[in-house]
Amino acid sequence: MPRSELGRIGVTVWYAYLATAITDRRIREVLAEALRGGETECATHVAALRGIDNVEARAVARRLLALSDGLTLRVLVDGLDPDDAIAILRAEVDTGDQAAKSRVLRPVRSGRETWR
Repeated sequence: MPRSELGRIGVTVWYAYLATAITDRRIREVLAEALRGGETECATHVAALRGIDNVEARAVARRLLALSDGLTLRVLVDGLDPDDAIAILRAEVDTGDQAAKSRVLRPVRSGRETWR
């Protein structure tokens, strides 16, 4: 989440690479690998924090990363304060942690991930 001008520059560079990846296969491959690595790392932390299996942790990680991506974009264009965005993300981590503990929402495997 960009909280400074330097952070905004870094995020802007990332988005420039994302835009270029649409038409440049080599950049797309590099970014896809970086995103997979970030997802794996996030899932590892989620699994350790919540005590859940890897399939469930990966589904949670994808949701959290998608939320983070959207919040970051809003912060970048001054549509949301960085501290508010971080508070929203933390609330989702906390809310999701409660859902994981109660097993209200969990992914199941049946060809593709679904929720029950």
